[in-house]
Amino acid sequence: MRLLVKNKSGHSKKAENIKQLMREQKQMFGPLLEDSKKRKKKLPSQRSVQKIATTNVNDNEEKRKDLRENSEFIWTVKNTGSKKLKIIKKEKVDVPERLKPTYNSIKLILKDITDVRLIESHVVHPTLGYRGIFDCVASYRGNLCLIDWKKSEKIKTLSSIYDSPLQLSAYIGALNSDPNYPFKIKTGILAIAYVEGQPPSIFEFTGKKLEFYWKEWLKRVEKYHIIKSS
Repeated sequence: MRLLVKNKSGHSKKAENIKQLMREQKQMFGPLLEDSKKRKKKLPSQRSVQKIATTNVNDNEEKRKDLRENSEFIWTVKNTGSKKLKIIKKEKVDVPERLKPTYNSIKLILKDITDVRLIESHVVHPTLGYRGIFDCVASYRGNLCLIDWKKSEKIKTLSSIYDSPLQLSAYIGALNSDPNYPFKIKTGILAIAYVEGQPPSIFEFTGKKLEFYWKEWLKRVEKYHIIKSS
């Protein structure tokens, strides 16, 4: 997953826009969607999502390693959209021997995934000024979700996945505001495969939980622009 933030002069105005969105938001993405339709505008130049997601956050080497780690397995199945689509659709693919334990881990979630609609698609938020490429939109156990694939050597808990929920909510917020997509997403899934083949960790974000991380994302975006303008 890759997410970029756009930047230009007039940061204080953008920060005020974010504050206004936060004040107006009474339910998940509702006012945001209406506001973005009315106020679509030209996007400024790109910045990495890490500059937002890690703004003013305590860091350490293990965290940086986890954030940088983009699963060799996930990279293998991402390097061509057709290969990844085959895996998600549970078709037979050639998996390198060294990656089979990780593949066996992620296979346990694939049985619950149907109706694959998008693979590695671009998304743009028309008012908050960030863009990116999300991993997948598909149905998980009957619910349409935005899915982010991860890989790890260690078993993950909610407290150890750092800023991943923020980035997930950022993608959902952007997709729901992007007129190029005819559907809306109310559920986010973080699916983490393990290199030794253990069952995957599946973190599902809906309702209040997803709304919480969306508001935290808005705060990060606001903080980023304040720092850039100081």
